[in-house]
Amino acid sequence: MKRFLSLLFVSVYLLTGLTAMAQPNTTMYVNGRYLYSAVGEKVVLRGVNEMFVYSADKQGVTILSQIAQTGANSVWIVWNTGGSAADLDALLGNCISNKIIPIVQLDDITGNLYNLQTCLNYWKRADIIAAINKYKKWVLLNIANEAGDNNTTDAQYQTAYIDAVAQLRGVGYTIPFIIDADGYGQNENSILNTWNAILQSDSQHNILFSLHPYWKDAVTQNLQTRFTNVFNAVVANNIPFMIGDGPQQVGWDCSTTIPYSWVLQQCQTNEIGWLVWTWGAVQDGTGGCANNFDVTTNGTFGSWSNTWGQATAVTDPNSIQNTSIRPPSIYGNLPPDTQAPTTPINLTASNVTSNAATLSWTASTDNVGVTGYNIYNGATLLSSSVTNSIVLSGLTCNTSYSFTVKAKDAAGNLSAASNSASTITPICDTQAPTAPANLVASAISTTSALLSWAASSDNVDVTGYQVFKGGVLLTTTTATSMSVTGLTCNTAYSFTVKVTDAAGNLSASSNSVNITTNACPTGEIVYDDNLNSSWEDWSWSAYRYFNTTSPTAAEGINSVKVDYGGYGGFSLRKNAFITPAANTVIKFWAYSTSANSLDFSTQNDDGSAQSTSVFLTTVANQWKEFTVTMSDLGNPSVIKRINIKNNSGNSPTVYFDYIRFDSGTSAPDTQAPTAPANLAISNVSSSGLTLAWTSATDNVGVTGYQVFQGAALIANNITGTTYNVAGLSCATAYIFRYCK
Repeated sequence: MKRFLSLLFVSVYLLTGLTAMAQPNTTMYVNGRYLYSAVGEKVVLRGVNEMFVYSADKQGVTILSQIAQTGANSVWIVWNTGGSAADLDALLGNCISNKIIPIVQLDDITGNLYNLQTCLNYWKRADIIAAINKYKKWVLLNIANEAGDNNTTDAQYQTAYIDAVAQLRGVGYTIPFIIDADGYGQNENSILNTWNAILQSDSQHNILFSLHPYWKDAVTQNLQTRFTNVFNAVVANNIPFMIGDGPQQVGWDCSTTIPYSWVLQQCQTNEIGWLVWTWGAVQDGTGGCANNFDVTTNGTFGSWSNTWGQATAVTDPNSIQNTSIRPPSIYGNLPPDTQAPTTPINLTASNVTSNAATLSWTASTDNVGVTGYNIYNGATLLSSSVTNSIVLSGLTCNTSYSFTVKAKDAAGNLSAASNSASTITPICDTQAPTAPANLVASAISTTSALLSWAASSDNVDVTGYQVFKGGVLLTTTTATSMSVTGLTCNTAYSFTVKVTDAAGNLSASSNSVNITTNACPTGEIVYDDNLNSSWEDWSWSAYRYFNTTSPTAAEGINSVKVDYGGYGGFSLRKNAFITPAANTVIKFWAYSTSANSLDFSTQNDDGSAQSTSVFLTTVANQWKEFTVTMSDLGNPSVIKRINIKNNSGNSPTVYFDYIRFDSGTSAPDTQAPTAPANLAISNVSSSGLTLAWTSATDNVGVTGYQVFQGAALIANNITGTTYNVAGLSCATAYIFRYCK
């Protein structure tokens, strides 16, 4: 995240075959979720980052000897395209002389995925290839530091890195590559959603994915939950994963407290590598953060900057010094591995269906390391797994099977066969699941709608719901709801759903649900579920999440979450000018947990003065739509940027939705909706009950319902026609009503 003198600026996938090992005895390699030395020693990375390229000691003659005293087995080398091949060659050699694995990265395009080719061109230089391949037995290559900002999509991230890996493999690199998450390294979902596609595209299957969790959250338990979710996904899915920067003591805002000691313990338990930012020979230099990100004051072992630095380096039970293990082969050659793993035991078969079964067994051990398991039916090899369980698919119904498992190590040694687990798959299933029922559509916007339905049942197992638009299959999901996006405004659509079971039987269709998307706007939409492709995020001192699913305004399924830092600004820039008419207005919805003052303005160029400011105040815990006229702004002749600044020194979180330019000439909507009807009460308990009513209608569209207890408003912007009331007192009379 932090770079010297720069601005801050799961479906479960179970591998069915062992990942290919990259050039055994030539480079390190990735197998399953682990990194191994060339001779098969498992390596869990423990070390520090250091900005060598900005140092007077670019070759690490002095700095590396100080880092080595921690026992670190790795160092993350901050480099850039201005660094010479000669200095890099010497630096890599000095790392290995100090028995430290070098990870080299380029620092030129932080936050900018579009300029990834800048880094690739450097790595593809003949002199750089020669320097890295000279030490390829130990070098790891981080393609680019934190390429990709908060607007980068999974598809953009995946496409860019598949291409990057192919280019670098094309010039002869066989070493492991490291790929940072997008969102300035902090978006774990970019890894969780794309890792397998990127890994499988690599001819070497030799990639690690790196997260930089400088997360901001005032609640420590939220941070622990977020870390736990990542670690659980990594372990469950065998994702080759590490923390490239961290664990730190604070988040990117310099004030969030990260439970780093707990994270260290979790990493040790789950065998997850980490390298903290930064050693401190070159001080971090992040404004306002003091020495929060420096382990030492000057790069000398023992000159600890703070408690966190000393703890992560030497004193914590899970510090570098207490957990780092250097692979023995970095000290010299080892004899060949001829010892086979121990025999797998306790093999069992469960969850047997007509065409699948789950096998599990007690893991084997090995003198170097178990790299996987072969699964057999009799003498026939069926599949392989890198963990001690596997879901076998493609079995034949009404058939006898006798499964065994053998363990394998990196040298190719194979264990004896496990015990046999015999089973007979059930008779062939021809019974289709019941049709999905009660298909309904809600949250209808100009371009999207939310579909939901009741779950189906089956004599064996429901495996997926197929969603159709006008008879055309859109997608398959295991959930009982999905957001349909990419629709056209003011257009009629018809949707149905079918379901399949494990045997491939397809149900009848659900009921059909017909919708018409909302009327097309008269002007340009800047944000509606996603940022318009002709607009860019030019915000400052504010962290933005453009795909927040809750809360959202009545329009669409996403909103923008903005965490302001002091007097930060949420700023959006168009790649061309807008020429407003006199009756043009800018509209948007805003929501925050407390009333916050906002300063709205526009600019006619990137560096121009701002228009007249319009001061707006949000309503606590309620969406409010704002309308800004050209007269309010001083009648700007053109608009290129819109700015929504925090107008106080606090650091609020504000949500924005449906930001758009519109014509101000349309007549106001003065027609009230029809009254909701048939209010009914059910599920009455001593502390709560359920309200339900019949939908209202409106000439423009009902956007939500308000629920009252007597005269008191107790719920606002309810988008459905039911509401659960909680917190009531037993033996007490209540009167409820509602309105649009």
